Amino acid sequence: MKKILIIFIVLLVALNAEEFNKTYKMKDINVHVVNPEASLTDSIQVYYDKKTNKPINGNIHIYHGSSGYLIMDTQYYHGKRHGFSMQYDENGKIRMKNFYKRDKFISGKGYYKTGELSYKVNEGGIKFQYYKNGKIKSISRETKGKEHTEFYTEDGKLESEGYYINNQEHGPHKMYNSDEKLYLELVYDMGKFVLGYKYDKKGIKKKLTYRELVEMGYQYLLL
Repeated sequence: MKKILIIFIVLLVALNAEEFNKTYKMKDINVHVVNPEASLTDSIQVYYDKKTNKPINGNIHIYHGSSGYLIMDTQYYHGKRHGFSMQYDENGKIRMKNFYKRDKFISGKGYYKTGELSYKVNEGGIKFQYYKNGKIKSISRETKGKEHTEFYTEDGKLESEGYYINNQEHGPHKMYNSDEKLYLELVYDMGKFVLGYKYDKKGIKKKLTYRELVEMGYQYLLL
C-alpha cells in the first residue's frame, strides 16, 4: 500500500512539474482583463491557455516580430505573473529582470546595453538609478503617498531633491551647489510652479517671483 502511495505522489509531482515547465507563445493564449475600466498600468490581466481554457501555469515567451529573437520570458501561476520576468536584447543579454508575486511587482533590476547596472528596486520599494561608473544617480522612496527623490552628480554629490505625485512635482524641490549647500528652492502644486526662494551663503532665503527666476535663467525649472 505504501509503495502504491509513493508511486502516486511521484506521478502527481511529475505531472505538476510538467505543467509548470510549459512554455507558451502569445498566439497560444487568451487574455482576460478583470477591470477594463482601469488604466493600463492598474489593469488586472489573467492569461489563459487557448486549448484548455485554463489559467496558465508556466512561462510566456515573446519574440521580436521580424528578427525572431526572444524579447521577454515571464513566469505565470494561475494566469498571473508569479516569479521572474526577463527582458533581453537582440544579443541575448538581459536588459531587465523583475520579480512578481501574484501579479504584484516586488523587486527588479535593469541594465545598460553594455551590461552595467542601470537601476534597482528592492523589496522595500526603494528605487536606485546608477551611472555607468556604478555611482548612484538617484534614490527614490515612497513617503506618505508621495515619492521623495534625491539626485546626485556623477562624482557622488547631492545635486537636488524633491517630492512627486504621479510623476508630477509636488511640494518643495531643493537645488544644491558643488559644495552641497542649498541655493535654490522651488515649490510646486501638482506640477505647477507656485513660488521660489534663493539662499545666500549664510543660508538666509529670499522669496523670488516668477519673473526673477526667469531673469536668473531658471525658466527650464518652471515648465
